[in-house]
Amino acid sequence: MRTPILPSLLLLVAPANSLPQLAPPVAPPENPITAEKVMLGKILFWDEQLSATKTVACGTCHMPSAGFADPRVKLQPAAYPGADRIAGTEDDVFGSPSLPSVGTDYLYNTHVVFGIGVQSTRRNSPTVLNAAYAPHLFLDGRAEGAFHDPATGALISASGAALETQSIEPLLSHMEMSESGRTINDLTLSMRVMVPLIDAEAIPQDMSQFIGTGRYPALFERTFGTDDVTGVRIAQALATYMRTLVVTDVPFDRFLAGDSTALTSLERQGHDLFHGAAGCSACHSGPLLTDFDFHNIGVDPLIDDTGREQTTNDLADWGKWKTPGLRAVELTGPYFHDGSIATLEGVVDFYNQGGVHAAPNLAAEIVPLGLSTAEKAALVAFLKRPLTDPRLVQEVAPFDRPRLFAESSRAPLTFGQATAGTGGIEPEMVLVEGARRSFTITIGVDRGLGGAPAGLLSSTSFHPASVPFQGAALYVPYGAGTRLDRTVLQGSGTGKGFASIRYDMSHFAGAVVGTRLYFQWLVYDPTSQGRLSASKPALALLY
Repeated sequence: MRTPILPSLLLLVAPANSLPQLAPPVAPPENPITAEKVMLGKILFWDEQLSATKTVACGTCHMPSAGFADPRVKLQPAAYPGADRIAGTEDDVFGSPSLPSVGTDYLYNTHVVFGIGVQSTRRNSPTVLNAAYAPHLFLDGRAEGAFHDPATGALISASGAALETQSIEPLLSHMEMSESGRTINDLTLSMRVMVPLIDAEAIPQDMSQFIGTGRYPALFERTFGTDDVTGVRIAQALATYMRTLVVTDVPFDRFLAGDSTALTSLERQGHDLFHGAAGCSACHSGPLLTDFDFHNIGVDPLIDDTGREQTTNDLADWGKWKTPGLRAVELTGPYFHDGSIATLEGVVDFYNQGGVHAAPNLAAEIVPLGLSTAEKAALVAFLKRPLTDPRLVQEVAPFDRPRLFAESSRAPLTFGQATAGTGGIEPEMVLVEGARRSFTITIGVDRGLGGAPAGLLSSTSFHPASVPFQGAALYVPYGAGTRLDRTVLQGSGTGKGFASIRYDMSHFAGAVVGTRLYFQWLVYDPTSQGRLSASKPALALLY
């Protein structure tokens, strides 16, 4: 095993309890920390407009109350069915819901797993807490200290800028926030006309005051001296904000400082096991409880995602993943890169049995531990309260945030019943974008009969109990006052048809804010039940 990396960002003067205490994060000299840059970065981190559908922000997958990981993963079934593409098997991955696959024309592309619906990331979202101290970021460590201009490739910072490097990738990833092929220049051009956080609610006062009546160029001028919106500045602002996401005042810190009463007797027993017989600190060392290194711990069968090896192309790194820091780990489940363990109790059981899968490069520390039930309970106790900052759960400064559009009552939702077509398959409504009156949004249908004619009904009224029409349950009334947009489903075969259209919200220009808008797809699909199949209807509020 390689020697653990201890970055210079940590004070190496050990107090009575033998571990060093955290020093403040250090920024690269090319990106000094300023209050304005922190605030601009915070606004960027929470602005869903930076995504292709205007529904995903950095913060969508990194919530304070979840330890800046993604709480939604706990609520959904297996999102990515791994190499075998079969849900419910051992290689399933619990990733973060993101956005449909958006083309350059803003129509939706089909995906072998997700169709034209919301995709999921192929790895569990790690926390960004204390990321300021890491020499390399992402679970495979591909974001390292050198930061290059994402537009020109010019070297901006030679070292210490892993956060700057990391911050750009999600913005340009079609699996996370971007349409296919978007460049950083495409993003910066669109940002020049954006009103920051226009879709958010309950914006903290200091953020609201900083925005004032300005658009992004004004905020960049206040922060950097000119109104140029560039990829480098976006990365530097985001990195600066993330350098404030540091947990440095928890019972564990007070214990490190010499307060023997900071831990309960059970927590202290867990601490001693962690740093002793259980061997956890062989990798989870230092005040952040990580060696910043990469290890194969036997989590998965390594069929689909080989971890660090994808970055280094070194077979010795096959199946290795970055050791996570454990501050706020109580909040960040599910655990491991694939989200395969739901609870800390499950994590302790995993290590106690010596991992799940054997590998030639399995870390030497992954062996059966033989812990008793009481010892496992003590370890879990140490990993919970002593490492958790209550400000995270409460989402108070410095961990406060606005309420996202996707969390609001304006986010579209489906209701009622669909009408199945051929093969008993129900067409699926795909509507994720908000009904802002000045927007053109994408509305899609999936799982229809390939090649069949289809139409999108839209109206400001609906039938509460549905009305039968050509065998379909119509919730959106067909006729006067209802718009019908026609298309033909792409794809071929039963349940393989899909389509999306660009829908101009100015159709409702005369409606007032808060008007309820109803949408429903109909597909010409003759069966013994009738001539049409239909999606569930969708409801969106005009704003």
